[in-house]
Amino acid sequence: MLILGDSGAGKSTFNRHLEHQLWQEYKAGGPIPLFINLPALDRPGKDLVVEQLRILDFPEEHIWDMKENRRFVLICDGYDESQLTCNLHTTNHLNQTGQWSAKLVITCRTQYLGQNYRDRFEPQGGTHYDSSAPGLFKESVIAPFSKDQIEEYVERYVPLEPRTWVKEDFMDKLTTIPGLMGLVKNPFLLTLALGALPTVVNGQRDLSRVRITRVQLYESFVQHWLSANRRRLQNLKVGSDEQRMIDELLDNGFEEDVIKFQMDLSAAIFHEQEGRSIVYYTPKNDKNSWKAVFFNTNPETSLLRGASLLVRAGSQYRFVHRSILEYFYSCTICPSSTIAQFAPQACSVSIDALESIADHPLSKRNLVKEPSIVRFLSERAQLNTEFKRQLHALLERSKTDERASQAAANAITILVRAGVPFNGVDLRGVRVPGADLSGGQFDSAQLQGADLTETNLTRIWLRQAGLSDARMEDVQFGELPCLVESVFSPCGKQIASFSDDKSRGLQFIQYKMDRLIKTVFGGVFTSGAYSLDGLNLALGGTDGSIRLFDTQTKAYGQAFVSKLEAVACVAYSSDGRRIVSGHVGGSLHLWEVAFALVSVFTGHWADVKSIVFSPDSSQLASCSWDYTVRLWETNSSGSGHDSHVTSISVSSVAYSSDGRHLIVGSKDSSVQQYDAERGDPSVIRTGGSYQRLNVVAFTPDGLRVATSWNSNDIQARGIKEGTDASILQGHTAHVLSVAFSPCGNWIASGSVDRTVRLWDAHSGTLIQTLAGHSDWVKSVSFSPSGSRLVSSSTDATIRVWDVRTVESRVINSAGYLAIEAVTYSPNGQQIAGIVYKDVRLWDEQTGELQHTLTHERPVTCMAFSSCGQWLTTGGDRSICLWFLDPNEVPQQWRWLLVLDSLQRVVTIAWRPNTVDFVTGFQDGSTRTWRLQSESDELSIQMLWSAGPAIFNAVDAVISGTVGLSAINRQLLLQRGAIEGGGKLSSEAD
Repeated sequence: MLILGDSGAGKSTFNRHLEHQLWQEYKAGGPIPLFINLPALDRPGKDLVVEQLRILDFPEEHIWDMKENRRFVLICDGYDESQLTCNLHTTNHLNQTGQWSAKLVITCRTQYLGQNYRDRFEPQGGTHYDSSAPGLFKESVIAPFSKDQIEEYVERYVPLEPRTWVKEDFMDKLTTIPGLMGLVKNPFLLTLALGALPTVVNGQRDLSRVRITRVQLYESFVQHWLSANRRRLQNLKVGSDEQRMIDELLDNGFEEDVIKFQMDLSAAIFHEQEGRSIVYYTPKNDKNSWKAVFFNTNPETSLLRGASLLVRAGSQYRFVHRSILEYFYSCTICPSSTIAQFAPQACSVSIDALESIADHPLSKRNLVKEPSIVRFLSERAQLNTEFKRQLHALLERSKTDERASQAAANAITILVRAGVPFNGVDLRGVRVPGADLSGGQFDSAQLQGADLTETNLTRIWLRQAGLSDARMEDVQFGELPCLVESVFSPCGKQIASFSDDKSRGLQFIQYKMDRLIKTVFGGVFTSGAYSLDGLNLALGGTDGSIRLFDTQTKAYGQAFVSKLEAVACVAYSSDGRRIVSGHVGGSLHLWEVAFALVSVFTGHWADVKSIVFSPDSSQLASCSWDYTVRLWETNSSGSGHDSHVTSISVSSVAYSSDGRHLIVGSKDSSVQQYDAERGDPSVIRTGGSYQRLNVVAFTPDGLRVATSWNSNDIQARGIKEGTDASILQGHTAHVLSVAFSPCGNWIASGSVDRTVRLWDAHSGTLIQTLAGHSDWVKSVSFSPSGSRLVSSSTDATIRVWDVRTVESRVINSAGYLAIEAVTYSPNGQQIAGIVYKDVRLWDEQTGELQHTLTHERPVTCMAFSSCGQWLTTGGDRSICLWFLDPNEVPQQWRWLLVLDSLQRVVTIAWRPNTVDFVTGFQDGSTRTWRLQSESDELSIQMLWSAGPAIFNAVDAVISGTVGLSAINRQLLLQRGAIEGGGKLSSEAD
């Protein structure tokens, strides 16, 4: 079994507890539990069991007797700390004839393992294992602490020594300081935080403004340790000579010397023994080695060693925790604030001060393999502007000096992990081979001629990036090109694959005469399905039609013509009499093979992903990119039953009134605040609701939020943790929409119960119930003055209400189509509503339809800029930008740009008095954008992104790239990359 966990997650503690528990349950003759600290062994890959038993002083004859007659449970701790890459099962010949009989439990840090790591841990089978190796492999993850576990830990921590704080004091600070509860779900960080909190919050009046990072916890811990050791030495009773040495040490930079000692030791451990954390030292064998500098018996060295965060077991020395070793090594690259306090001369190494770039600490080793060190440094880069400047300088140096490539690769890895965006940055000719750029933001970046060899580009944002002539040998995108679709024939001897390439739209691969034979037919197809007898294929086309293909005669047959969009998926009924097709846009068609179209099913608002018949063909199940599964009766048409919703995503976004901050509410009830310009995050309210958050709305100043969790009630409260909430009760069915008035004093809500209700936002008192709609009220919005309210409904009408008199009037209806959302224009003169694929704008006074903005796909959200001249609309994987030219007579909305988003856009907001806007997506990510105009050409550049990252290469230019593999080229093709002047075209295999 492989047990994974972050640094400090408690893996070693778990292993010790497991060993203890197994001994408690031990029965004579049963497997013997044996704890093995892998870093303490010289050759764990060869003599794992023998070496450990020798450390425990077992006689040789007993060791060989146990090898022949006993079974073991080997609990192997610290696979990552040993820098191992081998499979301990195979290299130790476990469970083979005449070898040790054992089962393994191995712990390893999650970050240490890359992709495809299972082969390092899977048993290879043998006499003891009698089933296939993959079936013998189990994998678990150490779960982070829950809030209850944190509280229990604190309760046990407080009585350990005299303290002025009680449990409630600690819990209050942990829950009030933004983001701290998320940090201390790690047990080791919780221990550090509890020791640091009294000092950190001393003198702080507003804890909501306190920011604590992982590196700051370590710095505070080190500072506390140094203070305690200074007091210990001051009170130490020793002889006069030793006392003189202690006094001299305390008077002449004690803290500086101890920190330097630990920094030098950590650097030596990484440079001399590749980061293996345990150092063996015996005076007889090591007096002339590098180890003697740190572990000799010199009195001053002994004092420094005794004041350091080291532990000793016989001849073995190590830091108290692996992460402490990594922390001090990171200090050799960028000293902490603690070091700067005690040693002001210590600072980040300037490349200008070095004789050779090879002397720079970032040139010493590849830190991509040390993610914990990168994390320490990335947090320092967020806090230390000089260090960040030096990292950028290394990138510039690499453009002209190939020797700077290792340092530059480390530098850009740190900057990407720090969340530094490279959107639009000139990186032409930069050399960063082997860098980890995963999740990085390189929108419109200039990477022409860059050396990206072996870089990790997983989930990188490369939209409109220039990659011409870049070196891209062995780059990793973390994913492969997607196949449009392929299906096995019922007999299992044939595969049919489909493509929108006319020259090879339909391909068959058959196994004949001990070889694979491929047959290619023309056509443009997106999907297909075999009939149960395998005699026919139903093929779906980009034109929305279905065509039959005889697999015996290899001839096309009957065609079923549809006016819907492209076919996304196809399924045959079990009796072969019916075919169902799922389409782009969300509709389904049911066809009788003999009589053509039978039924049309509508209900999905996004493309259908997959469809299947029930065994008796009486029911259909379909799933869609709208994150729903719907069930349909095949003897009827209409809307299917929505059986499951699986997404947790962004629900709402809003800017503060001054435009400095962005507030994001998510479906899991969490609320985050971001710096609108830089994207620096802070968690205001953590999630954790077991209900799905359906509705979120913010006051204009972003200080209060109203929410509803798929229920009849609304909760209104301040956005900060600990603020009291008002419960708004009165609706008799689920709430679908909530809006605050411009003054923030009133809340309007729309519901499935067909009513609009007005509430006092502070007390939660119901003011008015507005009745008039005949179906669900989908959306509500206040006018800019707050005197009127507009609502839209699935009854296909828009109503404008006078807030004072509660009288209403109906704006022209949308026919039979539901109006999904509605909002006022900034000047209050127009009302915009979403009607399927259209955004329609009506005159607020006359109700006249003035403009219809038509889209290719259904629209889900929209927002006006504060000036009223820009309108952004979002939908399924696209964002559209519209412009209202004030100089045109009559005024017309002009479509300007489409931005491919790759996910469904669920919410949009504009930053006040700017050309910046933000989009929230179904996958939980948030991105901010800025309109830019160059040479009369308008473009949209991403400023920053938060949340889940995805790979995006739309309009990335890759002409002349060197070493780009065919499969990676195909992936870029599918993601919209271009070569030369147009889109990449696929080539025949």
